[in-house]
Amino acid sequence: MRHMRTSRRYGWLLTLSCFASTALLACSGDDDPSGPATSVAVGTLSDSGGFVSVVSDSSRIVGYVCDGADVAAFFTGPVTDGSFAITTLVGSFSGEVESGAVVGRFAPPTGAEETFSAGVVGSSEVAGIWQAFPGGESGDIVAGWVVDESGAQRGATVNRMSGAVVAHPTLDVAAATTTTELGVATAVRVDSTDSYINAYNFNR
Repeated sequence: MRHMRTSRRYGWLLTLSCFASTALLACSGDDDPSGPATSVAVGTLSDSGGFVSVVSDSSRIVGYVCDGADVAAFFTGPVTDGSFAITTLVGSFSGEVESGAVVGRFAPPTGAEETFSAGVVGSSEVAGIWQAFPGGESGDIVAGWVVDESGAQRGATVNRMSGAVVAHPTLDVAAATTTTELGVATAVRVDSTDSYINAYNFNR
């Protein structure tokens, strides 16, 4: 009889142990989501004060530089060993993805190179890169903004074939819309490298 009671006790302990192990594995799975973690960083150019935002994961970055005047340049490319270097018709964009920040350099097609340091914005659902396509995703115009954590913004519409700046519409962050010469368009925050829509039609 004593042997049977001992066996039952060990049986219950084994069951509880298995249950606890299963729960622990389930919790660990929640902390290890599939796909790389994404960070959104915002900063300013060293000399002109233009805004910079970078969305990055372990393998790719999306960057946008805008001064609200003559510069409005989107970039996307691979991250290799924590570094990136991208050159297109709208300039060059390079740097390093560090813990809590992205540091780098931007140079327009004509003009001086500037440096930047963009800090990760954490849980903000406003700060970062925003995009809109006033004429539709197949249209000739793309609008982009960098919004910082205070809500300040720099934005422009550009020609998707040449990259030339067209105008400077305001982003209504609360409504997620903008009004351009083509009417009202919905704006979307780029919260991952996968959510970025290619801004240009020229061959990069």
